Formats: sequence, C-alpha cells, structure tokens
Amino acid sequence: MALKQFLQNLFERVGLVETPLPPPQAADVALVEPQNLRPILLRLAAWGVNRVCLVAGESPDADDLVQGLRQAAELGIAAGVRGRASDLTVGKLLSQLATAGARDVEIPVLSAVAEVHDALAGAGDCRSALKALGELASLNLPPAAQLVLTPSTWKTIQRTLNMLDDCRLREVRVWAVVCRDDEPASWALSAGQLSEAAVWIEAHAPRDMKIAWYPPLRFDPARTLAQQVRRGPRAAIDSVRIEADGGVLAPVGAAIAGGDVSQNDWKLIARSDVFRDWKRRRAVAVRCEPCPGLAACASGCLRDEGNWSRE
Repeated sequence: MALKQFLQNLFERVGLVETPLPPPQAADVALVEPQNLRPILLRLAAWGVNRVCLVAGESPDADDLVQGLRQAAELGIAAGVRGRASDLTVGKLLSQLATAGARDVEIPVLSAVAEVHDALAGAGDCRSALKALGELASLNLPPAAQLVLTPSTWKTIQRTLNMLDDCRLREVRVWAVVCRDDEPASWALSAGQLSEAAVWIEAHAPRDMKIAWYPPLRFDPARTLAQQVRRGPRAAIDSVRIEADGGVLAPVGAAIAGGDVSQNDWKLIARSDVFRDWKRRRAVAVRCEPCPGLAACASGCLRDEGNWSRE
C-alpha cells in the first residue's frame, strides 16, 4: 500500500496522472437525525471543511436543526441554515438557531408580489419570509435571501430587489430554473434569457448588495415547478452536496454520487468520474463577450448546460 501511494504521488508530480481535486472548503448537508449527522460532520472536518449549510427541507425537526448547529460548532465548523420561511418561523426556532450559533439563515424570497411567491413556496410563505427577515434582524443573525429566477418571478424582479433593499438585506444568492434555448418552457428561463437576466441583475442591484450565484437547475418536466423550487439549489459552486444517505454530489451535473461520505475518503471521491469532470470544468471556466465580467459566470458559462445541475 505504501509503495502504491508513493508511485501515485510520484506520477502526479511528473504529470503522468491527473492531480485530483483538492478537498472542498464547504458542504451543503441535507438535515438528518443528530446520531446520523455527527459522523458526517466528523468526516467533513477531517477533510478540512470549515463551512456547512444545513439544508432543512420541508417541515424539519427543530431539535435536529439545533443539535446539528451545536455539533458543527463543537468541531469548529461554521454552520448556517437554508430553509423555507414557513418552516423556520415556527415557535421560537429562529431564536434557538441564533443561540446555537448559526452563521446565517437563508430563506427563499421569490417575489415582492405575495401571489407569485406563494404559488411556488406555499400559501402564506411570503408573509412568513417578511416575518423571518424582521426576526433575524432583531436577533442580529445575518439573513440571506435566496432569489429564484423563473418566468413568473422574473417579471417582478425590480420590485423584489427594491423590497430587499428596503429591508436592508445585503446578502442575496440567486438561483434559476432553466431549459435549453431549443426546448422553451413556460415554467423555466431559457439559457439565453438567463444570461440576459444575470447581466440585468448585476447591473441594477444596489451597490452594497452582495450577489452570489448557485448553479442553475435544469427544469425537470416530470415534477412541478413548485416542487423543484421548494427543494432548492443543490449546492454553492465552491461546495459539495451531502445527501441524507451519505452520497457526495458535485454542485453541477447529474445527481450521481461520487462516493459515500461515511465510507470513502476524499481522495477516492475526487477520482470518481463525477468529480474529475467537475474539476475539468472548473479549470476551463471562461468569460464570453455577451456577459463579460459577471460574477455569475466565474464558475462557467450560464448558457452551457454542463454547468447546470440535473436531478
């Protein structure tokens, strides 16, 4: 085994084999029960991950969220929470998250028009989102808005940005549901429309508003748009996704696990086809003339479906 590792390292240094992707610095982790989450966090800490986002899902267990934040803190991992406002404003959960040391809380803010927001996030969620933003401000717990781009939310984008600015929200993470230009859908933005939207948002967002981008999701006609929006983005571009079953997913591409977080070390996962392909895409990320200098394009062209996530 020692000789095998020596030869592997030697071949990597002289360029005879591909150098594997280095361990991620962040992970988006699907919420599971505390006894199942602890070994996941232990493995992530061993990889050197220093930031995690606990993805709450619908109707999360409040105690699981609080315990998850505490477990992360014990390991020196900064942890935030991503979830629907309707689920995170139940009882005193936001206060409990603040006490447990949450780094931030990200909630979908789909539109300033309640009917548009609620059609995708659920009845009454727009009201819950505004309530959450107010509570988070009083708790000094940094809020982040997940701005989802669909044909209906795009129509109200100016009003939505104005509302977020009025709420003094400075952290906005944009995510889009998209389709190819040659297969237009009334439920998703086309690739061309997405790049135009990215240009507009980065040009018109308030200057002190920090805009970050999740990899787009390719629209799945087998599921409703609301279902896809409520599931949310897979992971940030500098992160990996850890599913409830331990599967480790790249932020882009098909939802195929490159390995199991509980059973495989990072070097093995990094050499999987999934992560080798992601590494190559990161290495050749380019900017093109239609949208030069966009933060949204730093990880690859928005028009290239290879840079989208697919379920």
